[in-house]
Amino acid sequence: MYEFNHSHPSEVEKRESLIKEMFATVGENAWVEPPVYFSYGSNIHIGRNFYANFNLTIVDDYTVTIGDNVLIAPNVTLSVTGHPVHHELRKKRRDVLFSDNDWQ
Repeated sequence: MYEFNHSHPSEVEKRESLIKEMFATVGENAWVEPPVYFSYGSNIHIGRNFYANFNLTIVDDYTVTIGDNVLIAPNVTLSVTGHPVHHELRKKRRDVLFSDNDWQ
């Protein structure tokens, strides 16, 4: 993540390669504008034709699946971790899924 976030804008091929390394799976034609922040990266699955604008933050303590043709606006945070008030609810988790053709 550090190397990606500090890459020069002209290093397009390097950024493409790092995007594929940072996440668990990445479909064709996926692009992320730096900076991007995430907890692990290994829990993030990205579909085809994906675009994320700058300052995307993903708290991927659990699985985050982003479908095909998804666009994410600047300064978006995706968090699978929450803090329910009731103690029994805090023991449960929920994965995040963005369907195909979604825009956030």
